[in-house]
Amino acid sequence: MKYLSVAEAKDLPGLRLVLTAHMPGPWGEAAKYVLGARGISFVPVQQLAMEANDELFAWTGMRNAPIAMYDGDPP
Repeated sequence: MKYLSVAEAKDLPGLRLVLTAHMPGPWGEAAKYVLGARGISFVPVQQLAMEANDELFAWTGMRNAPIAMYDGDPP
């Protein structure tokens, strides 16, 4: 899966799903499968494990994943 950076994804329209990059976790995997089962497309955005994720925090107010962002709505 190709993850976009926060800078690349934050101004895109539609659903963006913040996931821990290259480290599958149960909640992120569940979110991906639920969206896939419903046929809902999303753009994967990277959250880096064990990092500060300051840019992610500035955008969403959170440092963890998964986070769903839709257009300009809050997470």
